[in-house]
Amino acid sequence: MSASIQRGAVALVLSLALASGAAEAALAPAPAVFRVSPATVREGETAMIEVKPAAGSGSSPSGFDLYVIWFSGPGAVFLTASGQWSGEPVAYRAGLAPGGFAPIAGPMHPPARAVGMMPLGAIFTRPGGHALQRTDWAYQPQMVTVRLKASLAGDPNRGRALVTLGGLGLLSLGASALVVSRARRPTGA
Repeated sequence: MSASIQRGAVALVLSLALASGAAEAALAPAPAVFRVSPATVREGETAMIEVKPAAGSGSSPSGFDLYVIWFSGPGAVFLTASGQWSGEPVAYRAGLAPGGFAPIAGPMHPPARAVGMMPLGAIFTRPGGHALQRTDWAYQPQMVTVRLKASLAGDPNRGRALVTLGGLGLLSLGASALVVSRARRPTGA
């Protein structure tokens, strides 16, 4: 089986497991609250990942590793502690204790030229567990969606795009003026 088919199968299984209430019911509630701010990020901007202990999570006995995953196309990529993306499973933070960790805040740099919705998941595994193996999950996963918008600010062809759009706008304005002036002329009979 090719690697891309395997990644696609893993992403499908992971998506189904995350969406399934029955699958989540077997796991304890997440010991942390996972957020990304702002909810809309323009190209070239940085978002902040925030993970805070959940209320009442100190009574959970088992520690965990935290993975932040972007479900990207046929596979998944993992956010590192430095805010970069890795194709290999990398724990965002390892060896955390429920209720016993300080709030975590770190950068998240969306990939260049990415637009649309960016589904992110926080997966809590047993220490040393594998994020893509459902049997290694210690707590219910959490999902957030970040909206990615394009930006012309950093585009090297920005000037060309603005000239083209400006020219098309002037052409449209001229055509509209021509139509209006012809419509006002009296017809000779």
